[in-house]
Amino acid sequence: MEFLFSDWLGTPVWFWAAFIGLVVALTAFDLGILHKENKEMGIGESLKLSALYIGIALAFGAWIWAEKGGEAGLQYYTGFFIEKALSIDNIFVISLIFATFAIPARYQYRALLWGIVAVIVLRGIMIAGGGMPMDAVVSDFEAGAAEMLSPDAPADHWDLIEGQGSIFNPAYAAVSLGLLHGSQPDVFVVCHDPTRTVILGMESFALPSIEEVIDLTIRLGSRTNPAIRCGGVSLNTSSYDADAAAALMAAEAARLGLPVADPIRGGAAFAALVENCLA
Repeated sequence: MEFLFSDWLGTPVWFWAAFIGLVVALTAFDLGILHKENKEMGIGESLKLSALYIGIALAFGAWIWAEKGGEAGLQYYTGFFIEKALSIDNIFVISLIFATFAIPARYQYRALLWGIVAVIVLRGIMIAGGGMPMDAVVSDFEAGAAEMLSPDAPADHWDLIEGQGSIFNPAYAAVSLGLLHGSQPDVFVVCHDPTRTVILGMESFALPSIEEVIDLTIRLGSRTNPAIRCGGVSLNTSSYDADAAAALMAAEAARLGLPVADPIRGGAAFAALVENCLA
């Protein structure tokens, strides 16, 4: 049993084993007992589970503090609170994924938890196999990295690539352009909030029209894929009631000659958008 006390990455093997065992046990408890059956989770249950897991994380930090000392404990808590603050953007990414794949509410919790498990496994494989996170790529090589990570795919396979901001955004345009040139998309969808008139966080810049976004995306994207086309428009209609949203989407679809839908609302409009993207 001596190997349990041997050092690995500055920490005894038994400590790593305890941590991994805790994660596996909590995941099994969550999936196998708490959520054995698929059901839609309410706000109350969600808050209780969040409090439970935050409490476990804080308790684990106390254990690190006691076993490894105050400096290690402080590093753990600092990292925990920073990651917790940065995880807020995951809410929007997860909502986008659920909407894109039209996952019913009763399956979303299990899909999310299995997704987290998959991320942990795939991230480990990526690190071990020499993969690259795009955020770590020098901007000069971003297009090449995007091309390498999204190679030409069979007709029955699609890579879904999220742009890191509008190509009109002064702060993020360079990143989005690198992804656009490197991934060489066949189809793109314009995301738009009809209630906004300026670029978020940069109020001195007016929001471009949908037509301008489509035109510039095609002109820039055609440098690496002449066949690029717009599959439709995704509207954020959360500020509208159902009737007003339906009327707006119908009017925009007629004006643009493209499918226009709110993925969160779904329905025939969203089905038409998906169908046009896959055509």
